[in-house]
Amino acid sequence: VSGDVPNPVTVKVPVGTPIIDVLKLSGINNFEDYAVIDGGPMMGPVMKSLDGYVTKKNKGFVILKKSHSLIRKKSVSMDQAKRVNRASCEQCRMCTDMCPRYLLGHNTQPHKMMRAMAYNLDDMEGQKISQLCCQCNLCELFSCPAGLYPKAANLY
Repeated sequence: VSGDVPNPVTVKVPVGTPIIDVLKLSGINNFEDYAVIDGGPMMGPVMKSLDGYVTKKNKGFVILKKSHSLIRKKSVSMDQAKRVNRASCEQCRMCTDMCPRYLLGHNTQPHKMMRAMAYNLDDMEGQKISQLCCQCNLCELFSCPAGLYPKAANLY
């Protein structure tokens, strides 16, 4: 358990432990102003509810204030991401040039997916390309100079 907490802690807990009990070990008791990322800051999703239980898939939790830029970026709805992408993508290719799947030789091109999403292109090739995305989030969090959501285009 790490992030914006008074007591970052590493613990081993059995499967089935309530997640809220694990999070309280960090020294925070009221999670009203906080959001929790299940996993790491790059690929981990923001948890919608803290009522669940630890599973074999949980590796760590990152607790951040709801106003943190990472939480705000990860909490954008798909409709909002589509609107922003449609209006602002400059087709600069920086998301594609930094994509690890593209660098390995796969035909993953996030900038083309942004274009397909913007113009509602319903081609089968675009759907195949989007399946190659590894959801690493480099395109969204680092490469896009305009702060857009290329990963959302691949999920579209």
